[in-house]
Amino acid sequence: MTDRGPVRGTVAADHRSFEGIPYASAARFTSPRPVSAWTTVRDAATAGPACAQARGNEVGVPSLVEDCLNLNVFDPTGGGARLPVMVWIHGGSFKYGAGSMYDAGRLAAANHVVVVTINYRLGLLGSLAHPALDGPHGDVRSGDYGLQDQQAALRWVRANAHAFGGDPANVTLFGESAGGYSTCAQLASPSAAGLVQRAVIQSAPCGVSWAMSRQDGRALAAEVAEKLGCATAADVANCMRTVDLGPLLRVNEEYGFIPPVAGGRVLPIDPTEALRTGRFNRVPVMQGTNHDEYQLMVAGPEVITGHVMTADEYAPTIRAEFGAQADEVLAEYPLSRYPSAAQALAAVQTDHEYAYGAVVTNTMLSRYVPTYTYDFAERDTPWLTGLPKPSFTLGSYHLLDVAYLFTVDFITPLDETQQRVARDMSAYWTAFARNGAPSAAGLPKWSPFTRGGQYTQSLSSERIGRTNFQADHHYAFWAELAG
Repeated sequence: MTDRGPVRGTVAADHRSFEGIPYASAARFTSPRPVSAWTTVRDAATAGPACAQARGNEVGVPSLVEDCLNLNVFDPTGGGARLPVMVWIHGGSFKYGAGSMYDAGRLAAANHVVVVTINYRLGLLGSLAHPALDGPHGDVRSGDYGLQDQQAALRWVRANAHAFGGDPANVTLFGESAGGYSTCAQLASPSAAGLVQRAVIQSAPCGVSWAMSRQDGRALAAEVAEKLGCATAADVANCMRTVDLGPLLRVNEEYGFIPPVAGGRVLPIDPTEALRTGRFNRVPVMQGTNHDEYQLMVAGPEVITGHVMTADEYAPTIRAEFGAQADEVLAEYPLSRYPSAAQALAAVQTDHEYAYGAVVTNTMLSRYVPTYTYDFAERDTPWLTGLPKPSFTLGSYHLLDVAYLFTVDFITPLDETQQRVARDMSAYWTAFARNGAPSAAGLPKWSPFTRGGQYTQSLSSERIGRTNFQADHHYAFWAELAG
């Protein structure tokens, strides 16, 4: 029984699942509101609709539905009461994905936790920051509708966790990529204070600026309004709220990463600045990256186009990316050190885009809260379902970690060795959710990251234990290059 009405889910051998439960409702470009109550038993045996998104992404769920604010709950059979609750925010560049893509039955049952996976508004529908959409009297509400949705889901969890055996006073927010950045944003949001007791940030080094400024957000919104034919409308807000969804999604696809916009009511300051200055909700944090993050971005174009990057293309690619600093990068990452040009490029961009920022983030966080860091370093790994493998041996690319925590359709099944690593990772993650420290019985000790120790745990089938993350990922080089 939820606070809105009764639901009927599905019972498996070791867990229960309740899918598609509405947690809020929201008209386009408005803040979420509580859903109306119901009295008859609501079927929760199948997933609810994904939030509106275009076709063509491997980890997306094409949808033309805007009434999409629903969530899924997984709890262990006979798990008892006051179990830790883990709320998952999916990734997808803030443009794609759905909570229903992540089956948490295994995670919940094996580790005696309650897991909630959520939808939130995506793309321009979640992050458009046009001043015409703001509230009266300077109440800046636009630019963070997706973050508002996430907070509405967290409030639902606080009100309903007990109905599923969960402890509303022990909630861990965790997410990957855009979900990790969202988790970071919720740490920086005053209106999320008290909703979360721990946080896990996966593949989202948010200590390096990533959110959109209010100025840039408004410039983008003005551009979008022009493209939709709303810029000169008598009522710009009404035009934006009533324009057909199809054209809006087509415009949405003209942009890449569409993050929330800082400087509003929900996200008053940039999350990076919040971490730097300690102006965030201070809870224990786990934060980490995958050892070979950028392999996904290199492999994707290769398997789609069939073109394998040649040795002759390596230096020009680096020069196009790094300009005047390219010679230094090429000297630090000589092609001769790597089996292929693709792997060399992936190493450069993994360290530049992810690992450097991870150390910066860890350093910021550890000044204020207990911080635990990891490097997911599995090798010879499964690949995206239905796509040919790239020309090089895959390591721990961006997105792979989610297949070790959840059952997902978009990555091929794990073998027995990989399943063992998945069990170990799940044990660490849920121990952190339970106690605020990843201390799991029978597994190697995981020490905190401190200013003096800078401990990072390597996670793979080969070994679990301390790794020299900074040296492995050339941190000193990138720190000097960044000035």
